[in-house]
Amino acid sequence: AGAKALARTGEAPAEPVVLTGPHRFQTVAEVADQRIKPCLPPQATDISLLSERGGHFARYKVAEADFMKFLDTLWEAGKDSSAHKRDMMAGEGEPAKREDMARSFQATGWEPLENAIVHYSPSKRSGAMTTYYYDRKAGIAYHATGYW
Repeated sequence: AGAKALARTGEAPAEPVVLTGPHRFQTVAEVADQRIKPCLPPQATDISLLSERGGHFARYKVAEADFMKFLDTLWEAGKDSSAHKRDMMAGEGEPAKREDMARSFQATGWEPLENAIVHYSPSKRSGAMTTYYYDRKAGIAYHATGYW
């Protein structure tokens, strides 16, 4: 007595979705890859992705207030575990260099943003993090995420 029967549903547990290559989505809700979704502001639209083994690149539209609130939320959640402090990263809040953006996003074929400002996510102990580039005039963000 005391043994419990296992209920069999006939369905295997869902495999995690791992995107590879280029993809397009209208909203964040459509992005099922859990390595990518947390890096995107929830209000992002018109999303272009290039996903590779070691990370991904994204381009999307998002209002400045929504983007800045998203960054604040990331930092609030990650401030105690990040390997670096928000205001200690060289270049944080400064204009992006066009040549740096061109090099970072070369694989995507996307043109560098004209008026981008650089922002960083909290980092994991491994050094994995996201570098964000936001052009407030265009309302467009790019980001590059490494998984390490």
